[in-house]
Amino acid sequence: MSLDTALAITSLAVAIGGLVPIYRRKAQARETTLAVIVSALVLLSAVSAWRATERQAELRYLSDEVMRLLAARPLTIYQLEQALPNPSFPLLLETVDGLVRSHQIQYSVLPLYDTSRNDFAVAVYSVQMLR
Repeated sequence: MSLDTALAITSLAVAIGGLVPIYRRKAQARETTLAVIVSALVLLSAVSAWRATERQAELRYLSDEVMRLLAARPLTIYQLEQALPNPSFPLLLETVDGLVRSHQIQYSVLPLYDTSRNDFAVAVYSVQMLR
């Protein structure tokens, strides 16, 4: 669970807890205003939690797809972008970075030579070999 999700859940719990005493008292202008504010906090917390959940699901999907593509052969980040259906490039970078940090894939810089024997450095990602 990410920090954003934990904060959203805590915020939602506090906001819902704030609603209980407001609706048990007599209706007054101050309490009504407070109820509107707390209700807005509940709504914002729910939306924030929903967005965090959707982002985590997208990251999991991209992670699975990247692993599937890299199981066949090493690829550059641009080849990964072209092979995936409509990826968000920043989200793809975050996914690949997370996979590298968790040692599920490996980042390497390999030499590439053209027909004139010019040397180019190409960054590729591959599935981490088990040792």
